[in-house]
Amino acid sequence: MQELIKALIKAKAEFELVKTMCLAWAGNKFGHLNHAVNSYQKHVIDAVLRGVSEMEAIQAWMEGALAELPELN
Repeated sequence: MQELIKALIKAKAEFELVKTMCLAWAGNKFGHLNHAVNSYQKHVIDAVLRGVSEMEAIQAWMEGALAELPELN
């Protein structure tokens, strides 16, 4: 049981690190941090819950964020 708990704690820490890195990347791509957090939740977390791999979900979210930047359109 302790091994399972340790594995869950490690997985949560890794998830939080990836989320933090993604939100740091998104910092200048959204008007406010809250918009980035909401977008991450809507696109990445929801996709992962539907069975999409975390990497695929993050890549799609980043591509979508970049597509929305006015200077790239």
